[in-house]
Amino acid sequence: MHQLDDLKIDERGARSSCLAKRGNTLRRVPWPGAPSTSGAEKHCDGLHPTLGNVGVLRSLRQPINTQVFDNRPMLKPGLWPPNKPRPTESHAEMRVYEALSRQLPSGWYAWHSLRIRVPGHADTEADFVIADPSRGVLILEIKGGRIEQRDGLWFSNGVQLKQAPREQANHFMHELLRLLQSKQIIPPPCGVATCFPDTEFSRAPGQTDMAGCVLGVHDLRWLDKALPDAMTCALPEGFRPKGKWLQAIPNLWGETWVPRTDFGLKARVEKEDRLRLDAEQFAVLQGLMENESVLVTGAAGTGKTVLALAMARRLAESGKKVLLLRFTEPLARWLANQAGGENLEVWR
Repeated sequence: MHQLDDLKIDERGARSSCLAKRGNTLRRVPWPGAPSTSGAEKHCDGLHPTLGNVGVLRSLRQPINTQVFDNRPMLKPGLWPPNKPRPTESHAEMRVYEALSRQLPSGWYAWHSLRIRVPGHADTEADFVIADPSRGVLILEIKGGRIEQRDGLWFSNGVQLKQAPREQANHFMHELLRLLQSKQIIPPPCGVATCFPDTEFSRAPGQTDMAGCVLGVHDLRWLDKALPDAMTCALPEGFRPKGKWLQAIPNLWGETWVPRTDFGLKARVEKEDRLRLDAEQFAVLQGLMENESVLVTGAAGTGKTVLALAMARRLAESGKKVLLLRFTEPLARWLANQAGGENLEVWR
């Protein structure tokens, strides 16, 4: 294990290099996976090509072993959502979710119900998106009920399916790749598999595009074995994933969103809300301008103070001396701060 004496952080906040110590030799080496300045060095699985494993003892910005994408920690491997599936009426999807919660291969990711918006068309959705970081992505389409094929048509419990089992998943896969490319992210190898969680069979469908890529009820007990086989069948050979695709998928899936407003924006919005007049208030304001004495009544929060301030400002801008009286000290201070300009005073 090589100890780090320091860690260099580039302008993007990513680890770029470190001082690694082997015996009495100290040298700066690129961090595994960081872009090489010469382009000649390549790294794989955290192994430096000449120094081997490099252990992190101290980080300047990030906790140990934390990867960051868009300033958020990357999700840990596992099934998402972690405790229960997203809302669905499909009992078949629930069965697969339960099986994945027990049998997802170690180090893999799985997301239930990932939806993508297609501009100008209906949204497209994947029942499950499963990722092996070292190989790529498997789109798993779920079809419940007793599934059978007759004369080239597909049926569930005797009712003809509107789409063939792989059609929706194939459409989603193409849109996912298009979306990643539009974000300048190198797409990973992708493939499609189908699961019939309510159907027992010993011989898989013979349709060419489904050969070896169909899971049945018997596979749910052994998904940690069946999924790698399906991944091998579905993914193109000879390609390895690279780039930030694995960080991008959770962003598309939307694992967490907590609405926040920065204090500056919140203050501006509150100020505008206090000073904005609606159509009814404008009508009252016009009546004030046309009459010497007017009594305005209304419940708390209906805008009487805002109306009084607007009237006082108009009179002051016309050259008249205006005295605005207010009962409470806090509101008097706020009105004095908002009034500004000449010819307008606020008293308590």
